[in-house]
Amino acid sequence: MLFVILGKTLRSRPIVLCLILTLILNTNIQSHHVAVITSSSNYMTSSDIVLPVWMQDLQEHDPIEILSDADFEDQGWPGNGSESNPFIIENLLIRSEYTSIMIRNTTKHFEVRRCHLTRPDSVLGGGPAVSFRNVTNGHAINNIINGTAYGLLIRNSTGVVVTDNTVYDTMFSGVEVDWAQEVLIANNTIHHSVSGIALYETTDLTIRDNRVYRCHTGVFLTDVHSSNILGNTIWRNILGLDLAIGNSIITNNSIYWNAEFGIRVSTGIASNMVYGNRIGWNGVHNAEDNSNSTGWDDGLGTGNSWNDYNGTGQYPVPGSSAGLDRWPLVLVDNAAPVVDQPLDMDFEFGSKGLMLRWNTSDEFPNSYQIMVNGLWVEEGTWIDQTITFLLDDLQNGTHTLRLRLWDAQGNYAESYVSVHVSEAEPPMISNPPDIEYVVGGSGYNITWIPEDAYPESYGIFINGTLSESGEWNGSAILVSVDGLNAGLYNFMLVVFDDPGQNATDTVLVRVRAQTGTPPPDTLGVVLLLFGVGVVGFVITFSILYTSTPYLMRFRREDDSEDPEEIQVAIEELQEDRSETGRSV
Repeated sequence: MLFVILGKTLRSRPIVLCLILTLILNTNIQSHHVAVITSSSNYMTSSDIVLPVWMQDLQEHDPIEILSDADFEDQGWPGNGSESNPFIIENLLIRSEYTSIMIRNTTKHFEVRRCHLTRPDSVLGGGPAVSFRNVTNGHAINNIINGTAYGLLIRNSTGVVVTDNTVYDTMFSGVEVDWAQEVLIANNTIHHSVSGIALYETTDLTIRDNRVYRCHTGVFLTDVHSSNILGNTIWRNILGLDLAIGNSIITNNSIYWNAEFGIRVSTGIASNMVYGNRIGWNGVHNAEDNSNSTGWDDGLGTGNSWNDYNGTGQYPVPGSSAGLDRWPLVLVDNAAPVVDQPLDMDFEFGSKGLMLRWNTSDEFPNSYQIMVNGLWVEEGTWIDQTITFLLDDLQNGTHTLRLRLWDAQGNYAESYVSVHVSEAEPPMISNPPDIEYVVGGSGYNITWIPEDAYPESYGIFINGTLSESGEWNGSAILVSVDGLNAGLYNFMLVVFDDPGQNATDTVLVRVRAQTGTPPPDTLGVVLLLFGVGVVGFVITFSILYTSTPYLMRFRREDDSEDPEEIQVAIEELQEDRSETGRSV
């Protein structure tokens, strides 16, 4: 582990000019309690992983700068600034090399929510993603922030709420609060920052239920008063909780597996009270106290749980202050992690989005590794109760997947799953009949019905030239062949599935030329006058168009009220001796 800071200190805070941080956290297995694993069906696809709605509908936006209450309305943000109808900034993707959202000198209620705030890929450093300064009643809720200098920077503000955000890969602090009061920081996940949460010269804060890991310092407090730090999980950092001047209450936190100290209290006038916490398996010491007045119990009979307490007497806290926990408890974790056993899987090669899912639990989760056919392919911090592994890259054959979990005590659990990848069946396509029609005909279509378990795309070629292509979702594919000139056409459909296999089918379309001018809708009215009893008259019509047979109508009108109508199809007419017509 190497951590180098060059520079000077301002307000007990290092100005970092050069930072080289390498975290090497070994898996130190202290015991071998193996879990009993139960079977369950955990075979899912990527469609089972539902992204939050706001992640599916982000709009790119330029950086936002609000310098007064009037700017909210002038810039068109919805809401009226009341507590029940705050101004809303939401569903935005902002990439900025400086500050993505800056809000200053406001008193109206507002919310920044469901935004992804980051920096351009080619830019290093920059400013905070979110900056609140001299703000009252501001909320930052459910945002994702990464790659910036700071995640959220709150200064000279009152009544600010920061909840349910994910902040990672920041150069300095994930969340920093300076000279503020009445601030709530809750339910955030912060990792891979120099300081996860950093608090300076603040009063009346609540820091609860956050998860902070893989930082240099998980939570840092100096000159913080009348505040509560409770219910947080702080693990796998260099320093877990770093305290200096202040008189806050630190209770009910899980602080474990940090490389140096779980809790360190620096030199200074510190009247913090630390009790009801679970502190264990930290590298150098679980705690170190160099202050003059830190309390390690509540004075009423409640101390902390320590994994290195021997169960007898008081617990001496290392450091120059000779601090004591007068009512310590032994922190014991003899229970192995719990992991269910997914059923073995069998699917075709090339299937996309299939995932293996393990449901897990432990009081002090630490790390995990995944092995495929004897080779480790993935490892990381055990954070969530569900661990997933994407199966897209598996080739044909039978594979053994192994998950191993470790908790802070070193207890572990394993799960083995057999995954068989079979050779995929190619797509199948129906074979529609060939088509023939005369120029000018309409209503002619080719309907192909292709089938495949993993449809992907299609292409339609006419005489060897691509005419149409697109995504294929497994449904029928229809193409109109109307409007063609006379000739012979080769229509070919090609469909592809996810594994890259394809199938084709060809339909021939013959379009015949017209041999004359199409007839009018009616052939006109012919009036014949002849005497009663006259016979032998012949009416001759010449049909000069050889398309679809037409229908002729003959009407005889006399003195009766209802004329009689006779319909005769062309095919039924008596042919004459000419080549151009028929007669009756």
